[in-house]
Amino acid sequence: MTMNALMTMALTVDRRYDLGNNPAGHKRHFNLSGLSRGQHTVQVYGVKSGGKALGCSDTKVITYSIEFGSGIKSTGGRRKVSGKINEGESKTYTIMVE
Repeated sequence: MTMNALMTMALTVDRRYDLGNNPAGHKRHFNLSGLSRGQHTVQVYGVKSGGKALGCSDTKVITYSIEFGSGIKSTGGRRKVSGKINEGESKTYTIMVE
């Protein structure tokens, strides 16, 4: 996998499975298909905003969207979660694998 010097976000599952960083300006698919049935914790971590050079706002805010595949839902039954986080901050979601 080729990585740019500037990463926008990282994703981990159950604080053990590091699924890597999202290169700035690129979409990334994180494969969660190997998870066992039951409850898991997904954490999104804001690494670095892409800034104006990459078509982003020049603030320290990172916008993200996570769409869960078949058989995976977040708490409340949502198939997609999104939000904004600052560089250096994280957001945690509880998911259920059916």
